[in-house]
Amino acid sequence: MYYSKRAILQNHGKYLIEHMVNFSSEEHALIEAIMHKITPEDLNLAAKASNKVLSFGAQELYELKLLATPRSIEQVMRKLLSRYIVMRELTSGNSRMIPLFVQVNYCQQELRLEIPPVYINLILDIKNKHPHNRWRYAMKMKISNAAALYMVLQRYTGAIEFTLPELKNHLSLEQHYAKYSNFKKNVLVIGKEEINCHTDIAIEFEEIFEARKVSAVKFFIEPNPQL
Repeated sequence: MYYSKRAILQNHGKYLIEHMVNFSSEEHALIEAIMHKITPEDLNLAAKASNKVLSFGAQELYELKLLATPRSIEQVMRKLLSRYIVMRELTSGNSRMIPLFVQVNYCQQELRLEIPPVYINLILDIKNKHPHNRWRYAMKMKISNAAALYMVLQRYTGAIEFTLPELKNHLSLEQHYAKYSNFKKNVLVIGKEEINCHTDIAIEFEEIFEARKVSAVKFFIEPNPQL
């Protein structure tokens, strides 16, 4: 199974979700606004397989700094129309690509977006897993392993210890990084750098040895003093 480096790995039902996180600052602003507008009441639309239509007026677009130049909104629209997620079935590994938006229209300083029902479920799932708007931090990271590690550690404060199998299971990486040195480099070290730079928590980690091999990792988690 292939994992994009620039994707958040999210378990949702029987699927593993990959979706791009390397957004521009303008895209970040708009996506945050979209996620704020999706509420549990919208589950009724998802159950009926109906699209969700959102509109942003001129005042909202100015506040989001999307009307800084005449071409700002057009550039964001083009980027958003090229975005997609990949849904991979956990049992078979079969995948399908789904565009982020069904339709994007901009007319008379009003932006209208049409969101497919699958995203209603995914957005509410992300918001549920990241309470108090903490999903904003995961979106800002550019490495999938760092975002996945943040999803796990954001629930804790103080010290928490995981065996290597437990940690890989939490990160959906059971079949990856057979060598611990690769796991440390590509998950722990990169994850620490990204989390401490972009999120509301700061972490350190300590390796626990058993018979000269790393058997577990202990994390120390505290509020990020930079934020």
